[in-house]
Formats: sequence, structure tokens, C-alpha cells
Amino acid sequence: MISQINISEIGIIKISEISVLDQCNQCLQISVISVYMRIKKNDTIKVIAGKDKGRKARVLRVFPQKNKILLENLNLAIKHVRSKREGAKGQKVQIPMPIDISNVMLVCPKCGQSTRVNYRILANGEKQRECKKCHELI
Repeated sequence: MISQINISEIGIIKISEISVLDQCNQCLQISVISVYMRIKKNDTIKVIAGKDKGRKARVLRVFPQKNKILLENLNLAIKHVRSKREGAKGQKVQIPMPIDISNVMLVCPKCGQSTRVNYRILANGEKQRECKKCHELI
């Protein structure tokens, strides 16, 4: 959600979980960041959009503030590395880059299908993730 706030009306802005995107003469453009992630580290996911569409991978790292995840051997970018010694050649190294969370779906470990995540509150009060297709706990 993007909104504009006039500085002359408010004065000082103190809001948690808000990042400043752009500063112009009289207004600030801000965006609220969602820090709630349904996909966790070591989950298996399926890419549903982008150049790696249809491929499955394991989640290496989660970036909740940026709403992105880092996948194993997917969304690779080429980084040119300089040689460490004189006379040696440089290299092209492929490194994984973060992908937006909206471009992936969780793969259920029980039924093997890509699914959305539901939550079930257990008898002991614990909140557990649940597959929407087979209704098994993840």
C-alpha cells in the first residue's frame, strides 16, 4: 500500500515497519512492509512466475523486510570476479539472487502438490501451518 503524507501537516513521522521510498519537496512517499512470511527456511517451493517457472527448489534464506527469499540453484546471476594474482584470468561466477515471495508457492511434503498455506490452532494453543489441499500439518 503506497500513500503520500504532507510533511507540513504532520511534522515528524514516527511509524514502525515503514520505509521511506522517495523524498520530494513537500511530501514523502512511504510503503508499509509486511513482515509476516508463510514460507520458512528449508521449505521446498515451486516457482510460479519468472524465468525459472515450474522448477522446484529449497529455501536457503528468508528476507521478511524485503518480502524475498533466496533459493538453491535458482534465479542465478553472473558475477564477474577479478583475478587475485597478476597474470591470472578473471572468472564468471553464478550466484543465486533473491526472488519475490509472490512468485513462489509452497510444495506440501505430504502430498507433493504446490499449495497455499492455512493455519490450524492445535489443542495446546500452538499455531501450525497446514496444507490447503490435503489438510495435513506441514
